[in-house]
Amino acid sequence: MLIIFSILLWVVDARAKQVKTMDEMTWKDALIFGIGQMLALIPGVSRSGATIMGGMIFGLDRRVATEFSFFLAIPTMFGATVLDLYKNWHLLSAADLPVFAVGFIAAFVSAYLAVAALLK
Repeated sequence: MLIIFSILLWVVDARAKQVKTMDEMTWKDALIFGIGQMLALIPGVSRSGATIMGGMIFGLDRRVATEFSFFLAIPTMFGATVLDLYKNWHLLSAADLPVFAVGFIAAFVSAYLAVAALLK
């Protein structure tokens, strides 16, 4: 599925012509993104790739689709984090805080660099 959706994203990117800004997006555009995000339930399908492709199919510029996809990830990732903390609260200790801090910083920096490169 990863290979299939990668090819689909490449084809959609090559054919996308219409440009919109984030300010021009409607609730229908946001709904399309949400439906695209549901495709990520299929094993091997990237959540961000599915939402970006869905946005571009319906006329959003790659930059706008990518930006909105990452905004859409915030509640998804937050919810997953809260659920994981709830399930594994008993495994955490104060001694783990430095490890989590290093992991958080490394993830933030690498995500920032990846998004910056993707948007170029």
